[in-house]
Amino acid sequence: MPSVRRSSCEAVRRSSCEAVRRSSCAAVRRSSCAAVRRSSCPVVQRFVAGHVKSGNIWKDPKDESPAELKARLVVERAAAKERRKEMDAEIKAANLILARVGPALVALDAMLARPGIAMVASILKDPLAAAAKSFRDYEEAARNVVSSDGEATLDGVPDLKEICSQVASCRKQLALAAQMLSTLARVRQ
Repeated sequence: MPSVRRSSCEAVRRSSCEAVRRSSCAAVRRSSCAAVRRSSCPVVQRFVAGHVKSGNIWKDPKDESPAELKARLVVERAAAKERRKEMDAEIKAANLILARVGPALVALDAMLARPGIAMVASILKDPLAAAAKSFRDYEEAARNVVSSDGEATLDGVPDLKEICSQVASCRKQLALAAQMLSTLARVRQ
């Protein structure tokens, strides 16, 4: 927070707290200098008030006993570890979805791009186009999760079992469409 360095607040400039004089946001948040918390500087007041409101400021370290400090740190570490586990599980699920949907999407795009597909009955062609669209949506959601390192979630994506059944039915429809195309090619000759 560079504005604290240039602060007109005498309490901040005279502060015995080295962290405030060097000032980074985290240093002000954790400052043991009571003058900073009572500061008349509006910039510091807004900053401290915002973190108090969001719950990011803990007790003054002088008021916190060693046992409380240790307990708080243990809780923070456990919460961070749990969140990382959830993010890793989300990434794993996204990678599995990409592995299942990717090859099916390539096969669907290749089938739909064939020149004779216009002659295939719409009863076979329309479900293939719908499956390709839904697979693209699944793939996009999974790529967002992987690229954000698990921060994003797989919203709107069914579970892996449902996706596998969709891929299996899509493969059956692809086989039927390929048979129909080959039959049409033989008839045309």
